[in-house]
Amino acid sequence: MEKRGFERVPTSFRARFMTDHCPDFAVVTNFSEKGMCLSTGYCLPCDNPIELLIPLKAEALKVLVRVRRLSKVDDFNYILGVELIDAPDEYIKFVINHRNVFNSLKGFQFNERFRVYNYDL
Repeated sequence: MEKRGFERVPTSFRARFMTDHCPDFAVVTNFSEKGMCLSTGYCLPCDNPIELLIPLKAEALKVLVRVRRLSKVDDFNYILGVELIDAPDEYIKFVINHRNVFNSLKGFQFNERFRVYNYDL
């Protein structure tokens, strides 16, 4: 039984947020229309909404999230599962575009060392 309402899309990009009036960042490791997984060196509060800034072409998209799951990886790193609060239409389009690209590349294997593309038939 699938517990998520939407398929998560694997990714790796930086999102910014404010902690104690100082900018910080997290790496988004996967995301969907309703949530995302963040890897960060900062333990974010679970009770307050947090504004994430997601980089788009010329500007940053602001989304409000709430921490739903927190895992401590080691003394310096945390994995956070966050839920979006009223995701804007631009964010939904961003996710759908990334999902379409990801799904179109599922058959490809990329070897970074030799820069060779293989396609599984």
